[in-house]
Amino acid sequence: MSGMNAKFTFLLPFICLWTMSTTGHTQNARETAFVGQPLIYSKSGKIDGCGVRLIAIDESSNADGPRLVIDASLQLSTRWQAMVVKATAGRMLLENGKLQNRKIATVERAWFRADGLPPTKAVTGKMISTIDPVGGVIYPTTRLEDLEILIAMTSGKPIEMGLKLRGEPTETVWFGVVTLSTGESARIDSCLKELLEDRTK
Repeated sequence: MSGMNAKFTFLLPFICLWTMSTTGHTQNARETAFVGQPLIYSKSGKIDGCGVRLIAIDESSNADGPRLVIDASLQLSTRWQAMVVKATAGRMLLENGKLQNRKIATVERAWFRADGLPPTKAVTGKMISTIDPVGGVIYPTTRLEDLEILIAMTSGKPIEMGLKLRGEPTETVWFGVVTLSTGESARIDSCLKELLEDRTK
């Protein structure tokens, strides 16, 4: 059994206790390096959210022009009682080795997917525009089983992220592996275990 499947099998009983159309995507596909960061939220001393923040830079952009920088996340949230997707983007210039002068690239649609799973979908069928930062979307997904996508991120398995930006005719799909250290992956796994065990007591 793979590491990802073993983790998901371990967490599955908690998912079933907590609560509770595959669509193909053939848009432009680009490989990228997702840089991951653990997201761990707590309230009144209790864990109430666990996830991964992803940063990706579109390296296909003109080297002398602005580069698209994507800032997205997937988390299990008790406040939303669901998996939650959030995504923003901006175009930035590389100056003196640093990305600067961010200009918002408005995200109209975003989703995540892992091998063998359907893409995430908004529970209401509509994505919610965020106020801060402006130009992004956030939404609870329709399936708590989307947790397996989060497990893929922490297990070094390939994932896909689809983004539709305002002004662009089609979605673009970025695919790759999320870079997390062993310690960071362990922190997220521990957070998920504590969160799900607490919610099923």
